[in-house]
Amino acid sequence: MSAAARPDVRHFLSLKVGGSNEHRIAQCMAAIWSTQQGWRVESQENYRGLPTEPDLVISRRDKIRDGARIREIPLRYRIEIIGTHDPIPDGIDKSYDEVLKIHIANLTLDEIWREVRRVIP
Repeated sequence: MSAAARPDVRHFLSLKVGGSNEHRIAQCMAAIWSTQQGWRVESQENYRGLPTEPDLVISRRDKIRDGARIREIPLRYRIEIIGTHDPIPDGIDKSYDEVLKIHIANLTLDEIWREVRRVIP
């Protein structure tokens, strides 16, 4: 079935997942939950070869009230999956509004799913 036959499909993307099995599963869970919450998961192709390649980047446009007007502002979050031996990034990256950290060390898959749902707005 092509994308033209499905009007609700806006784009296709490929995720570049790496690390342990739990790390890769957590990245996929974060992508699934983000799209269910209305976020757009950005293609990983834009971030290949960077010194600090993100696990996932999500974005959307939110509406805010500015006096009598309503305007849209872009939001962009970097998602980092942090396992047992992963270095923890400092969370400072001016390219994103915020760095969301999902700690998965010593968690079961059900607990990882709960942690993903807790961290991603």
